[in-house]
Amino acid sequence: MLKFFLVLVATFVMLSNVLFAQDFKAENYLSEKTLLVLEVTNGKKLCEDMRGLGVWKLFEDPQWKEFFKTVPPQYMEMLQAQIQAVEAQAGISLQDLQHAFAGQLCLSVLDVKMIFGKPIPLVLLSWDLGSKKEVFEKFFTETRKKLYQNVPMPIQENVSEVNGYAVTAITTPMPLFLTYMGNTLLLTNSQEHLKSILQGQEENFASLAKSPQYIAMQQKLLQGYEGAYIYLNLKDIVNIGLNFLGPKADQVKQVLEITGLNSLHSFATGVSYREGQVVESLYVHTPEGRRGVLGGILPNIQASRDLLKHLPKNVLGFNHGVFDLQGLYNTLVDVVKVFQPQVYDEFMGQKKGFEERLGVSLEDILNSIGKEYLFSVHFSGGLFPDIAMQWSLADVAKFQEVFGKLLALVPPKYKYNVTWNGYNFTYFNFSTKNQPIPLAPAVCVQDNRLVLTFFPESLKNLLTQEKGSLPKDLLKILKNSNYTVIEYWKFKDIFSFVYRTVVPFLQGMLPRHEIPVEPALLPSADIIEKYFSNTLFIALHDKEGLLWEMYSPTGTFPFAIASGFISYQVQREMLKRQYQEPPVEEHQEPQVEEPQVEEPQVEEPHAEEPKEPNVEEPHDEASQSQEGDVDDEDNEE
Repeated sequence: MLKFFLVLVATFVMLSNVLFAQDFKAENYLSEKTLLVLEVTNGKKLCEDMRGLGVWKLFEDPQWKEFFKTVPPQYMEMLQAQIQAVEAQAGISLQDLQHAFAGQLCLSVLDVKMIFGKPIPLVLLSWDLGSKKEVFEKFFTETRKKLYQNVPMPIQENVSEVNGYAVTAITTPMPLFLTYMGNTLLLTNSQEHLKSILQGQEENFASLAKSPQYIAMQQKLLQGYEGAYIYLNLKDIVNIGLNFLGPKADQVKQVLEITGLNSLHSFATGVSYREGQVVESLYVHTPEGRRGVLGGILPNIQASRDLLKHLPKNVLGFNHGVFDLQGLYNTLVDVVKVFQPQVYDEFMGQKKGFEERLGVSLEDILNSIGKEYLFSVHFSGGLFPDIAMQWSLADVAKFQEVFGKLLALVPPKYKYNVTWNGYNFTYFNFSTKNQPIPLAPAVCVQDNRLVLTFFPESLKNLLTQEKGSLPKDLLKILKNSNYTVIEYWKFKDIFSFVYRTVVPFLQGMLPRHEIPVEPALLPSADIIEKYFSNTLFIALHDKEGLLWEMYSPTGTFPFAIASGFISYQVQREMLKRQYQEPPVEEHQEPQVEEPQVEEPQVEEPHAEEPKEPNVEEPHDEASQSQEGDVDDEDNEE
C-alpha cells in the first residue's frame, strides 16, 4: 500500500510538472525591469499562417509548377541528398525542427552586473520544444560534448537538484546553468534567477506579464496575432547606463532632456501575419508624452483629410499626413542655441539680413503654412509620371504676400507667369542652349493649398485630373480610425511592369544551351497581379506613443537577405581580383623596367668605347677630315 501511494505521489508530481511546463510563459517569470525580450510566440503557427501569403500561393500556381518541371531531376536529387546528409549528421530532421518551434521561444536580458570588473548581461533562454523534447535534449548533449573537445580550457559539468529538477552547471569563466522544465529548455548564466523559477514565484511578484508598458506593447504591436518581436525597456536601460557612467552622467542627462529621449519608456518592433499580408510594426511607448526635439519632430497630431479631395484618380502612390514645420524650426533653433552658440549667432545674423531684404519675418512665413501635406505620383498617359506636392495654407493672403516677395528675388529671365484655363501659375526655366536642364519647376496657389510639380504640364494635369478616393484595401485596414501619416503604393502594378519588361530580355539574353531551365515557360505577368497585394504604411502618433505599421506582400526581410547576398558576392569578387592581379604586376615590373629600359640607357656609351681601338685610324681620319672641313669653312667665312 505504501509503495502504491509513493508511486501515485511521484506520478502526480511528474504530471503536474509537465502540465506546469506546457503552460510555461517566460513573461510570468521575468521581472518588469527586464531589459530586453526577443520572442517568437508560436513559430509553427506563424509559418502556417504565412502559407496564406500571395507569394506562397504564387509558386503553387500551375504555371510555376510547369516551369519547375523543366529543372533537371539530378538537381533536385542532389538537393535532397544534401538535406538528408545534414539531417543524418545532426540527428534532427527538418520536420523535427518545425515541431520544435511550435511553442514559445524567448531570449531575455534580465539585468547587467559588474563581474570581473566588466558589465556582464544576465541572460535567460527559454524554449518550449514540445513533443520533440527528447530528440533535442539528446542533440544538445552530443553537441556540447563535441564543443568541449575543441575548447582550449577544460570544461566540466556538475549536476545538482533544485525542487526536483536536475540542473546542469557548466563550469566556464562565466558559468552556465541548464535544465528542462517539462518540455521547456531553460539556459541562463544567473543561478539565482533559475532557482527562483524552479521554486515558483510569489503572488505579489512584479512580473513582466503584469507590466502596463509591456501589455501596451503587446496589444499595439501584434494585436493578438502570432508573431515575433523584440522589446527594449529603454527607461531601465538608460538608468543602468547612467549608473555606469559616473561623473559623466550629468552631461548625458542634459542631452537626453534636450532631445526628449528621456521620455521614451520602451521600444518594440515585430512581424506578424494579418489580412493576407506581412505586417512589420514598430511601437514606442511614451506615456508621459514627448518632449524636446522628439516632441517637435513627432508631435501628438492626427491628420485632417482636407487635401485628400485633391488626390488624383490614377494614382500610383501617395503619402498623406501632417508635418509641423514651425514646431520643427523652433526645436532645431533651441538645440543649436544650446549646443552650438556660435552657429546660432551666425544664423540669427543671416536671418536678420534676409528678413530686412524681404520685408517679412521667417516666423510669419512659417505661420502662413499649414501642417497637412499630400505627395502623389500618378500617370496621365505619358512616359513620365506626374509628381506633385500639395501643402495646406493656414493664412492664404499672408502667404501670397510673402510668396510674391520671394518671386521678386528671382531674375525675370528665369521665371514665367502663365494663365491657363483660368489657373494662374509660375514656372522656372534655367536651361540654356549649351546646358539644357530637364526640369522646369512649377508652382501655384490654388484655393487654400500650395501646389508644386517638376513641370508645368504635370501641374496642368493635376489641376484638371479627375479626383480619386482612398483605395479599398487601405480603407479596410484603416477601419475609419485616425492616423498621423499614411502611405500607399500599387506594388502589384510596379512589380508587374518590371516583370513584363525583364522577362523578354532574359529570354533573349540568357544562353539557353547553358542553363538547365526553360525560360520560355516563365509564368505570365497576369499571375503576378493575381497573387500580389499592394504596400501601405500607417503611422499613428498619440500621447501614449508612436505606432508605425507596414503591410506588404513579402515584407522587407527577403529584400534584406537578397541585398546582403548581392553585397557578399560583390565583395567576394573584389577580393578575388585583389589576390589575382598584384602577382602579375610584380613579375612584369622587373622584366620590363630593369633589363629593357634602364640598362641599355646607362651602358650604351660604355659599349662603344672598346670598339674604338679596332677602328682607330678610320675614325681618326674621318674626324680629322671633318675637323679640317670645319676649319676650312671657318676660314672661308
